[in-house]
Amino acid sequence: MKDLPWFPFYAADFITDPRVQDLSLEARGLYITCLAWQWTRNYPLPLDLAKLARVVGCDREEVERLWPDLVGLFMETGSGWQDMNLEAIRQEAILSHERRVAAGRAGGRRSGEERRKRSRSIASSNAEPMLQAMPKPNGSNASSNGGSNAEAVRIRIRDRV
Repeated sequence: MKDLPWFPFYAADFITDPRVQDLSLEARGLYITCLAWQWTRNYPLPLDLAKLARVVGCDREEVERLWPDLVGLFMETGSGWQDMNLEAIRQEAILSHERRVAAGRAGGRRSGEERRKRSRSIASSNAEPMLQAMPKPNGSNASSNGGSNAEAVRIRIRDRV
């Protein structure tokens, strides 16, 4: 699946979370930037704070000063820092996307089958009046053997199908 370019931001959860309420405005800005980076890269934040500062676009000193307030919001994994709530949201979004894709395919197949049925129905309902309206050719086998032109055309059509 292609990477998800957006993530759901539950504003009420964010502003009412006591861990977020205790953060300074500056630390909240770093937190949301870290979440956005983790989401768009689909990869944990670097463990090294100097590297983290580079990826989020601020000075190492700023990250070193603010990170102790944020560290409790992330889990240290073997490959970096991760917000596990964000990863749970990613998994939900992926499953939701896959369900919508499957439903779209199933609906597309059903509507395609219905279109084909309607097309066949219209074709067969229009065939007889069209055959009746066709002019009879002079000297054709149909008129020489006493059969109708519509029957001769129907036989020719049946032979081709």
